[in-house]
Amino acid sequence: ALLAAKVKNYSYKKREIQQIDKLIKEFKPSKSIFIPSSKVIKSSFDKKTFNQLINIKGYCEKILPKTIQNFFMLAYISIIEDCSTKIKDGNGLKNARNKKKVKNVYSYFIKKIKLMRSEIDSKIKNKSTFIEGSLISRKLRSSFDLVIFSPPYANCFDYFEVYKLEMWMGGFVKSYEDFLKFRSMALRSHVNSKFDHSIKELNTNVDTIASLISSYNIWNKNIPDMIRGYFDDMNSILNIIYSLMNQNSSCFIIVANSGYKGIVIPTDLLICEIAEKIGFKTKNIFVARKMRSSSQQLNTLRPRKENLMRESILELKK
Repeated sequence: ALLAAKVKNYSYKKREIQQIDKLIKEFKPSKSIFIPSSKVIKSSFDKKTFNQLINIKGYCEKILPKTIQNFFMLAYISIIEDCSTKIKDGNGLKNARNKKKVKNVYSYFIKKIKLMRSEIDSKIKNKSTFIEGSLISRKLRSSFDLVIFSPPYANCFDYFEVYKLEMWMGGFVKSYEDFLKFRSMALRSHVNSKFDHSIKELNTNVDTIASLISSYNIWNKNIPDMIRGYFDDMNSILNIIYSLMNQNSSCFIIVANSGYKGIVIPTDLLICEIAEKIGFKTKNIFVARKMRSSSQQLNTLRPRKENLMRESILELKK
């Protein structure tokens, strides 16, 4: 995400655009320094496709300066799923039965990089500053008039699973230990890691909901602690965001409610409650759309609670 943001917000100078044009014309595949090896890689690409992708990565790695390398790397990463035998599906990847095979990966890459090149407008001058780091664990020295973000939802979706092809093939992870490290430092929104079960600030309403869910035979015993941890992390994040915001500034958060065993977790209402205790004022809760539930959930939610299964935009004011 950070790589994509950097590439999309960079102001390319005339000489850099000329370099991109030259590199497209002189494209010459070259073997990458790091060859990823994992079960998911072996099951997602045939040998020829895999080797071609690795050679594209190798070509990108040799490009300087870094701003131009990032441009080519983003194009490479964006074609990985298309070239695989998998598609993103809900909480992970699945084999695609009727997926059209990319016959020539090199040509497909060049087509993608040319498309990106056509969208560069040298007249637009962006002045973007990128601050790297996690709001969960790090305080920043900045001030903001507007904050917009969408955290992972408390629905057990593990985005490391969804994007593991890009993570491996892009070189963001080089071992299974890397995956475990990233999962352990992420927002506690799923149960695929040995996450920290400790709570800094217990929320009574959250604890009541989590305790009620734990009284049922749920598919993973860690879900109640994941729910407690999720809202504890959101409390930490909102505290830091509040300290960084200027007076009379706004914060918009896109969230979605979830449910387990027919018990709804009203994430939008709970986050507003947490925010108000910190000092925010809730200006609006906009219902963006209804969330699709499993047939099992619908049977237990109808008719009274189904309206709470929604995606919302929270408008908070400092």
